[in-house]
Amino acid sequence: MGLRPNLPIPRKSLFRSRQLPAPYDHMFDVFGNPVEGLVSQLPPHYLDTLRPKPPPNRNWQVPNYPFHIVPKGANKAHVEKKYKQAMWAPIPVVYPKRSRRELWGGEGMIFGFRQRDRFERPHRTIWHPKLINWTLYSEILDRDFDTVVSDTTLDLIDEHEGFDLYILETPAHELLSDFGMRIKGQILRSLAQKNYWKRDKEMFEMISEKYKDYVVPLEQAEWVGLKPEEAIFKLQLSQNHDYRPLKEIFAEQDAADLDATPVQAVQVKSLSWTSKLKSLFSQQPS
Repeated sequence: MGLRPNLPIPRKSLFRSRQLPAPYDHMFDVFGNPVEGLVSQLPPHYLDTLRPKPPPNRNWQVPNYPFHIVPKGANKAHVEKKYKQAMWAPIPVVYPKRSRRELWGGEGMIFGFRQRDRFERPHRTIWHPKLINWTLYSEILDRDFDTVVSDTTLDLIDEHEGFDLYILETPAHELLSDFGMRIKGQILRSLAQKNYWKRDKEMFEMISEKYKDYVVPLEQAEWVGLKPEEAIFKLQLSQNHDYRPLKEIFAEQDAADLDATPVQAVQVKSLSWTSKLKSLFSQQPS
């Protein structure tokens, strides 16, 4: 454990009541289909990790009945109770860019107003998760990861009985971390290639038996954890796409066209200024 890291000071524009868009929402239309172009050619299992989905339901809970029980009198059992409808709406959560580089366990920042009592004006308040520096160990990769986690992340790791199981069993829309997805890709590629614990036969057999249900083909594991620009670049390489700038491609095509066409020799006569004057005065007026 270490010191609690400081959170960035938010701007006033973050105090709003609507949910901010996810970082990859621009790759899909309103119906959840990928936009036309190279994005639509990406593998379906990769697009499913980027598809917009509701965040994990950890910041608010749906009540069993949307009513508050309000008694008519104080501590009077013979008085019947009436029901008053309560407001039920999900709380908008802001996920800063920093949360994608760390493991917040799906937690985010909530901006709102707090009123200490009814005689005081509401003031702006920020609710954020408790963040601490932590070292996580992966038994498949046999290495440590120093990162910033929240209390929810540690509780989920204990609930899944291990860091590797937490990364493998948590989908992308609940993990909400590019750092966690990169670790997941490394773990899946290591399981597919079986290049873990080569010097310890007992650990190799134990891990192979423990994580046999999470093994995926290597062709699918290579796409896990890639950012959209990296995935598109990988797709272009697989299609033998020329990813150079268009000006270089067009310049090369023009040079090839010039080399292919024959050039006719043109004779240019160089005349001095005296000869030009003689030819000018030698002309007879019409």
